[in-house]
Amino acid sequence: MTTLLTQLKPEYLKCLQLKNWDNYVTCLADEGLTWWFNMERPCIACHLKPLQNSDITPPFPLRVHFLREISGPHINLPNVDALFAQFIETSDLEAACAAAGGGVAAIWESGSNFDQFETWHRRIETLLDLSEDISPLARASMLGYKALVEHLAWGELNHAIETLNQQRIWAEKARSYSLRLFHAHAIGYCFLWAGDFPNMEITLFDAAPLCDQTDASFICKTYYKISLGFFYLFRGQLDAAKKLLDEVVGHPDFSQVHASIRLLGQSHLLLTAAFEGAVDKVEPLARQIQRRAVPDQNTFQNAYVHYNMAVASIVLSDPYKALLHSRSAMEKGRLAHSPVTERFAALVYGQALADLERREEALEHLNKWIPRWQTDRFYLLCAAGSLEIARLLIENGQTTEAGRHYRKALGWMPGKEHRPILYRPKGFFDKLEAQLDTTLTIKTQWAAAESATVRIQTLGMLKLTIDGHTIYDRQWRGGRTKTLLKALIVHGGRKVPIEYLTDLLWPDAEGDKAEQNLKVALSRLRRVGRNKQLPPINWLKVRHHQVSLDQAACWVDAIVYRDRLQCALKAALEPRYFPSILDTYTDEFLKYDVSETWIIRHREILRDLYSRGVLTFATRSLNQDRVDAVLPYLNDAVEKDPLNEGLYAALMRCYLTQGIASKAMQVYKKARSVLLDELGVEPGSDLTAILPQAGGKI
Repeated sequence: MTTLLTQLKPEYLKCLQLKNWDNYVTCLADEGLTWWFNMERPCIACHLKPLQNSDITPPFPLRVHFLREISGPHINLPNVDALFAQFIETSDLEAACAAAGGGVAAIWESGSNFDQFETWHRRIETLLDLSEDISPLARASMLGYKALVEHLAWGELNHAIETLNQQRIWAEKARSYSLRLFHAHAIGYCFLWAGDFPNMEITLFDAAPLCDQTDASFICKTYYKISLGFFYLFRGQLDAAKKLLDEVVGHPDFSQVHASIRLLGQSHLLLTAAFEGAVDKVEPLARQIQRRAVPDQNTFQNAYVHYNMAVASIVLSDPYKALLHSRSAMEKGRLAHSPVTERFAALVYGQALADLERREEALEHLNKWIPRWQTDRFYLLCAAGSLEIARLLIENGQTTEAGRHYRKALGWMPGKEHRPILYRPKGFFDKLEAQLDTTLTIKTQWAAAESATVRIQTLGMLKLTIDGHTIYDRQWRGGRTKTLLKALIVHGGRKVPIEYLTDLLWPDAEGDKAEQNLKVALSRLRRVGRNKQLPPINWLKVRHHQVSLDQAACWVDAIVYRDRLQCALKAALEPRYFPSILDTYTDEFLKYDVSETWIIRHREILRDLYSRGVLTFATRSLNQDRVDAVLPYLNDAVEKDPLNEGLYAALMRCYLTQGIASKAMQVYKKARSVLLDELGVEPGSDLTAILPQAGGKI
């Protein structure tokens, strides 16, 4: 009883001590609605508790019955519906306003049958028309519930923002710190999804002093802090987000708040762990959340859990899990008759398809969803979706069309200083921008990938596409035809002497016979994949006793990669340009072709060029103290070129710049092990000079 006594307000404590139950109930019936409007449900439950053991004789006033209905863990919707009707019948409009909010809360907290919101939304609008008979506090409370329906149930972001703007006015008139904090929380989320980060920031930071007010309810303070943590998360301030969300979730009273608030706080903490790369924390948090959402058969909350797990999976580079979770989120959102979770999860679903290299599916999905997001002002999703499309089109070689979607992405965002990226790593935007940057001085004379008549891919396996049709093995006539194409590519595709080609391909043939063989092979190559009825495409040129691929008609991945990277090594380019160039080296040159030594040698040349490119990228990044983006490339280069001590040295320097000496030491140990196993030598001076900085001894 001591805990209860310390929580009761003095006037109620006095009534309890005097056993003045009539006065106790009268005060509760009056003040209880104010607590409800200010979201102080724990306070209501605390002051109802003494009535359970009292000798007061029922019936209680209708208002007390209502307070009993909404103070428990689950609100009974039929009972609230009946009380609403009685309040209307008795002209107790203040209590009817409370019951209207209770009806919305009951449906919201059940997490299902959101189609029932329509009735309560209509009732709220009717009550709002009775301005003279309703207090500012009741009006502000109802407007908050009305906005909740419009945003989180119906997905009508534009209407929700309009409603919340009215709610703020009435909350100020009511002098309610609680509802002003709730307003900042609710409209902050709306601004986030509308892509208006500056407005979100201003709103949240303007409301910050209200958290210090003792009159503000714990629940509204919690809502506000969760939103602020979410803002920090999306702005990339992970330490600030984690600190604030840890404080919220770790508060002794957090376990007593409603499940929907717990879900919000824990889900944002889960996302923070994912963005930090803390895999060991993600799964336990997810299980903790699901233990509460699933047993309650709360479809909406279950959908929201899957959505957050989808985001965590995409951030942690597990696209298949992201695909499964986002699909579940979309399905469960539809079951709850709530489009909002489906809208959120649809972006992650498209990202997962893209990361699984199901490009056509991803493009179709994102192009279908962008108009839906646009309709209700979910501009951040529109922008992020447009960036995903731009990336996919770049990968398809359609850079002109990609640029159009990139510009559309920027156009969705009211605050131009904020980059419209969601759930993607640092450097994603810079890389995309560099790929599309028209001021990039590295140019090639070869046709653009999207417009080339002949596309030749050699990084990995040979793939020849002519006029959009892939040429398969059965369509090649003669083994030397394909080898001729490989030889032309190995030697740059331009002005390759006929004598060189004949000596390479027909070393044992006489001069005239070898030249005749070359003419036949060239003729077959021109006609490969063409029906006899169609004229050949003249994509091979023979002039001055030299053979060339027609640069205006052809695009060759290995040659374009080599040309661009060689130019980058000579030019004083910013580090941000390197990822888009290095990423074109998607695999080893003709990876499985081991029949010709000149192919194997060219494969080594392109691999060495990649290592040089990564080292240059690392050096320029270290000079600018921006090493995050280069680390994946250094690790990849080490796997491709494991005997290159320069790569190990650069990787150690990057880790030391980040202050992670233990990882630098791991790199040294790996380098030493590989060099001893493969060459029987100790690391050279480049590596040993760095060793003391990593805490090692020479």
